[in-house]
Amino acid sequence: MLFLGDPHGGDAMSDPIYIDAREKWNDTGLRLGKGRVYRFRSEGYWYDVKIRCDATGFKKASLRLFEGLRRRKHAKWFSLIGCLDKDEGRQIDIGRLIGRGQAYTAEDDGQLFCYANDVWFFYFNNHGQIQLIVEQQTNGERTLVVPQ
Repeated sequence: MLFLGDPHGGDAMSDPIYIDAREKWNDTGLRLGKGRVYRFRSEGYWYDVKIRCDATGFKKASLRLFEGLRRRKHAKWFSLIGCLDKDEGRQIDIGRLIGRGQAYTAEDDGQLFCYANDVWFFYFNNHGQIQLIVEQQTNGERTLVVPQ
């Protein structure tokens, strides 16, 4: 497990982390630190059956009836969701942050796990991976961090 960020300052960036659409919990190997500022980037696509999307997810009128069954009800289908220590009370809509170009300030310390926002019992029909890159921002310097 890596703590993302040098406690003495300096920016840090992770190698790409592969997030599999079929996995209910993808362990990134990164630990976020309370009060630290992070930016998330992603590359690639994943699929909900045949619906292709990136980490920002998708909306589909025909699925509106099932939106309340998603793990994170108010996030788009297949939005990339982060969760500290698998505690669903400490979720981060990473897909929304990426789409808006916004940074995230960690409210707590915790191991970062990620998943595609879907219904718990429908992960079997998901496939593909996206790459997640996490940058910590502090004073302008960047240090490459490799998840372990």
